[in-house]
Amino acid sequence: MDECVFCAIGSGAVDSDLVTRPSQRVFVVPALRQRARSRGRALVLPVAHVRSLHDAEPDLRDEVFAVTATLTAHFLLCSAQSARTCS
Repeated sequence: MDECVFCAIGSGAVDSDLVTRPSQRVFVVPALRQRARSRGRALVLPVAHVRSLHDAEPDLRDEVFAVTATLTAHFLLCSAQSARTCS
């Protein structure tokens, strides 16, 4: 199997300066604003290679979703604060 680009990022071999690690088993790659209507995106991924979330162990899947929920809450809060300061 060819090396998975996300595994290379998760291991720190590639683009380690762009990655946030909220835990030992999950990492986040931000994709900031690329279009005027988009405030940005974030990829939340497990460090260990899994082909799909169905293949992940339940505790790892829970951790990925917990990090996603935390990021979503922060994005919504920042978005609301930005809307108030820009209007």
